[in-house]
Amino acid sequence: MASYTYTFVDHSNESSVIRFGCAEPAAGGADYDSIVTTNQNAFLTLLNDITLCRAWKEAVIVNEADNGKLPLPTSQWAQREQGLRIFYEDITLNKQHHITIPGPDLTLTDLVQPGTDNVLLDGATEMADLVTAMESYILSPAGNAILVRSAKIVGRNS
Repeated sequence: MASYTYTFVDHSNESSVIRFGCAEPAAGGADYDSIVTTNQNAFLTLLNDITLCRAWKEAVIVNEADNGKLPLPTSQWAQREQGLRIFYEDITLNKQHHITIPGPDLTLTDLVQPGTDNVLLDGATEMADLVTAMESYILSPAGNAILVRSAKIVGRNS
């Protein structure tokens, strides 16, 4: 099932998330605009009419698997407590940001610099391909192009 997700902020700048299930767009996307744009915007208008909080973010998630039915990863090492943290820079504002990808595959050849937690950006083919894709398609929170600076393996409390 698809879903609409709305994030609202209150006067104290604390956020609340509201999530509603909705119909999946039909195969081929004939009703995509109706479900994703028209219905979502109409529902947001109704929410804004009933709340004093300010809408901050909205999203539509399609083709979402039900976790109760989703087959679990087979590797015992597929744990969210360990992550691949990628540090990137907004090349216009020179501001640093990061994302953390859960459960990195540490068996990839040349992913991690031996004896450290540092990830080789051009080591494993999978990592090099990810860096290239991020720099080509991902924007900073300010909407600017990015440059991946470094990456490391992190644990639960990092």
